[in-house]
Amino acid sequence: MDHPYGITLLDRFVYWTDSGNKSVFRAEKQNGTNITVITTMVDVLRDVRVFSPQRQPPGGPCVNNGGCDELCLAVYPSKRRLVCLRSRRSTRTDI
Repeated sequence: MDHPYGITLLDRFVYWTDSGNKSVFRAEKQNGTNITVITTMVDVLRDVRVFSPQRQPPGGPCVNNGGCDELCLAVYPSKRRLVCLRSRRSTRTDI
């Protein structure tokens, strides 16, 4: 690790960014083995976050992806924003 910066955990892995070599890594959190490069050549790495169904609260506006085909973002506890990834524009916000 040249310059570790951001760090997060999910299941049995630890994930971190390294701004020195512009990469995101993962390793076994118990013993640090099986270091894997997730992605490289990412300019200006500041943090890393893992989004997983395991980390989502039960209920909420985006259960079952909010009924959308692509991406549902919880804006408030009762609101959601459905996002169209192909055009990179939000499609609608529900109340």
